[in-house]
Amino acid sequence: MRVRSNQLAHFLQSRGLGRGKFVGIYIDRSLEMGIGLLGIMKSGATYVPLYPSFPAERLKFMITDAGIEYIVSTTRLASAIPTLNVEVLKLDTLYEQLTTLPIDSPEVTPLPEAPVYLIYTSGSTGNPKGVMVPHSAFVNFLLSMQISPGIKASDRLLAVTTISFDISGLELYLPLITGASIRLLTRREARNGKILNQLTESGEIAIMQATPTTWQMMLNLRWQGHPNLKVLVGGEAFPPALAKRMIGKCAEIWNMYGPTETTIWSTLAPITDAKISIGVPIHNTRIYILDNNEIGIGGKGLALGYKDRPQLNAEKFVDSQIAGERIYRTGDMGRIDESGKLHFLGCIDHQVKVNGFRIETGEIEAHIDEYEGVQQSLVTVKSYSSDDSRLVAYVVPQLHATPDMVGLWKQVWTNAHSDESAVYDPTFNYSGYNNSFTGKPMPEAEMREWGQNTLKRIRALNPTQVLEVGCGTGILLFGLAENIRRYVGTDISPAALSYIRKQLDRDSELSSKVELHHQSAHNLPNMESGTFDVIIINSVVQYFPSIDYLENVIKQLIPLLCSHGSIFIGDVRNLLLLNNFHQKLLSTATSETVNDQQIQQSMSKEEELVISPEWFLALKKAIPAIPEVHIVPRFGHFENEFPCYRYDVIISMNSRSNQIVEWNHWMQENWTKTRLTQMLQEQATVLALAAVQNSLIVPDSDRAIKPADCFDLGETYNYRVYVSWANSDETGVFDVVFFKNDRALWQSRESRGYSTASP
Repeated sequence: MRVRSNQLAHFLQSRGLGRGKFVGIYIDRSLEMGIGLLGIMKSGATYVPLYPSFPAERLKFMITDAGIEYIVSTTRLASAIPTLNVEVLKLDTLYEQLTTLPIDSPEVTPLPEAPVYLIYTSGSTGNPKGVMVPHSAFVNFLLSMQISPGIKASDRLLAVTTISFDISGLELYLPLITGASIRLLTRREARNGKILNQLTESGEIAIMQATPTTWQMMLNLRWQGHPNLKVLVGGEAFPPALAKRMIGKCAEIWNMYGPTETTIWSTLAPITDAKISIGVPIHNTRIYILDNNEIGIGGKGLALGYKDRPQLNAEKFVDSQIAGERIYRTGDMGRIDESGKLHFLGCIDHQVKVNGFRIETGEIEAHIDEYEGVQQSLVTVKSYSSDDSRLVAYVVPQLHATPDMVGLWKQVWTNAHSDESAVYDPTFNYSGYNNSFTGKPMPEAEMREWGQNTLKRIRALNPTQVLEVGCGTGILLFGLAENIRRYVGTDISPAALSYIRKQLDRDSELSSKVELHHQSAHNLPNMESGTFDVIIINSVVQYFPSIDYLENVIKQLIPLLCSHGSIFIGDVRNLLLLNNFHQKLLSTATSETVNDQQIQQSMSKEEELVISPEWFLALKKAIPAIPEVHIVPRFGHFENEFPCYRYDVIISMNSRSNQIVEWNHWMQENWTKTRLTQMLQEQATVLALAAVQNSLIVPDSDRAIKPADCFDLGETYNYRVYVSWANSDETGVFDVVFFKNDRALWQSRESRGYSTASP
C-alpha cells in the first residue's frame, strides 16, 4: 500500500494535482480505498469522500461545490459517477502505468494549515456544506487518540465506518501511525450485526468504534463482547440504558464527543456505570460554556471552516476576546460539573418554549425511557390554538406477547377458514391467502407453486413424526400424508380444525395417524420429549404478537425434537426488505412517484411480525441446544410476495462439520447469468457464489438473477443447489452453491466453507 500510494501521488502530481486542489475518491471499502486516500494526501491535494451509496443529486452538488476535476475510482464503480466535466482515474486500469513511477514518497510535503480532507455534512438549507480540516488539526487528533483511549502496535482495530463519516479517520489512520493493524470490513459486512458480533467476540479485535445505534443492533443480536475489547461509542448521544447493557461485556468503554468542525472527537470519557458524561477535552483542546449553555470548542482541532460559506463561517467560527482564540459554536448545550467533566444536555434546536418556559425535550425523553415497558420515546410540541401549546410524548413500547393479540388473530383466521365456497380441492384449501399488492385472493396456480415448494423443503427433512403449530386447513398435512407415521396439528382456529376433521372422515387410514388440538402456539398440549423428527411452523409467525413470543415458542419446541430433528419455520417476512416491500405496495396502488415519507408512513401501519434473518442466526446464543440455523429464501417463478420478500428457517439439531469451498463474489468478479451457465456446462464439482444480485428486488439490473433461476440451472446441468439469505441485505442478495455429490449442502460463508447433510 505504501508503494502504490506513493506512485499514485506522483501520478496525481503529474496531472497538476497538489496543494489547493480537491480530488474526489469514489471507491468501495477495500485496499484500493486506502491506496487512493493516502495517494491523494501524499500528493499535497485534499481528498473529498464521494461514497457509492450517495444519491446522484448529492454527488453532483458535492463535485460541483468542491470544484473537483479528478475522481479516483475503479472500473466497476466509474459508470455510476454522475456525468460532469471530471476525469475518472480508474485505479485497477492504472496499476501497470503506476509501476513505472517512483516508489518513494513525493518531496512535496503538505503544509500544516492546508486541508487534509473536505467532508460534507448536512446543511440547514437542504444542501450539504463542506468542512475543511487542516493537517495540523488531524495530526493533533491522532496523536491525542494514541494516548487516550490509547492503541498499541499489537492491537487490531475493526474498521466499520464509511469514509463519508469523519470518524472513519480514527479507524483508518490511527493504526497506521502506531504500527497496529486494521480489519477493514466491506460496506455489506459492516452492516451485518452477526459478522460484527462474531469478530468482536473472537478475541481477534482489540478496538472497535461505532455509533450507539450499531452497538444497540449488536446487543439485539445477543452480543457477548470480549474481556480484551476496547469499545468507542460516539456520533450520537449515548443512552444510559445502552451503557448499562454494555458494561461488563468488554475491557473498556469510552464515550466520544465532537462535531466534524473540530476534527472528529473533542472530548472523551471512560464509562464505568450508567452515569454518562462526555468527559474532558483531548490534547490542545479547550471547552467553553457560552450563552444559553451552548458548548464552544477552541484549540488546535478547529477546522479551517466551511468551503465558500463566509456568512456561515462568521456565525459558527467566532473570535472570542474573552477566550483570546477562535471558537466553534457547536449548537449543543452542556454543563461542566464540579469534577470538570462535560455533560451533554441536548441540541439548542431541540429546545422548545411552552407557556413561557424553555424546555429541553431530550431531558423529558430520558426520564420516559426509564419506565418499564418503554423502548423509545419522542417529545415534541403540539399547538392546539394560538395560545394553547402542549408537550406531547410518543412512545414505542417494548413488545411482549399479549392474549389480546393472539385472540385477534384467532378471530381473523376463524372468519377466513369459515369460507369454503371457493374451494375446489378439499385437500388444498388456501382460503384466507390474499395478494398484498392487489388485495385479491391469490390465484390457485401461484398457491400451488407455493405449496409444492414448501412440501419439497419439508420432505427433504425426512418427516415421519410431525408436529405442526398452526396447521390451518391442513395443506401440509394432506401433502405429507404418504410420508408420515404420526401427525399432531394445533391451531387457534376451531373452524380450521373442524375443516380438517371433515376431510379425515373420508380417509380412515390417514385419520388414524392424526391428532388435532385447539391450542395457541404458546400453550401446546403435553407431549413426550424427543418425540418428533420435524416440527413445522409455516406461514404463521407473522401473526405472533412479538419476537419474545416467538422465542419462547421455539424454546418450548426444542425439547420435543429427537436427536436428528429439525424445526421448519416457513414464510417468514424479511425485515431487511420491508422498505422495498412497502415501496412496491404503494407503487402498485398509484402511478405517481412514491417518496420516503409515504413509505415510512406505510411501514408504520404494519400489524404483522417482520423479522431480520440475523435474529434467527443469533438464536444459537440464546438457545445453546441449537447447533445449526439455516436461512433459505422462498423461490418460485411467480414473482409474488412469497419468493420476493419471504424466507424459510431450518433449525437443525444435527451439527455437521464444515468443508472448504472457494467463494466467488458475484458483483466484484463480474458474474452474469451467461457466465454462470458456461461454468455449469463445464461440470465443475462445486461452484460457490457470494452476494448474488437478486432480480426480484433489483429488477432493472442486467447482472441480476433470481433464486428460481439457480434451481432451474441446477436441474438442467444435473447439480444440486443450496441458496442462502444468511448474509443478505436490503437488496436481497443471496449466496448459492452448486454441487455434484449426493448430499445437501448447508453452506457457511462466514467460515469460508460449507457443511453437508443427508438429503
